[in-house]
Amino acid sequence: MKAEIIYRRSGTLYKIDGKEVTEAEYRAATPDRFEEIVEAGETAQSQTTTLWPLLSDSLGVSPQHIPEAVARNKRNGVNVDYCPKTGRAILNSPGERAKLIKLENFVDKT
Repeated sequence: MKAEIIYRRSGTLYKIDGKEVTEAEYRAATPDRFEEIVEAGETAQSQTTTLWPLLSDSLGVSPQHIPEAVARNKRNGVNVDYCPKTGRAILNSPGERAKLIKLENFVDKT
């Protein structure tokens, strides 16, 4: 079975084996593992359904500094959450990743 989630401005599409299905049908066919992944500290890249959200060690913070980082991000218009156990950044889109990279003064060499 090939499961896909396609994010578009017009809305999210769910596909199973190339056929468009409802979100409910998609969730019934594929167990939602996002919370499991965050708790286990795995990367979202290990999922075959989607690359986003992406978990990042390099853009993460120490768990005790999460409230400060979230407040700073909000002040700068960056919508990024952090894994409570590991402090890894949870990046929901390429745009949010780019904003956080710019805010942190990092260089993206990908």
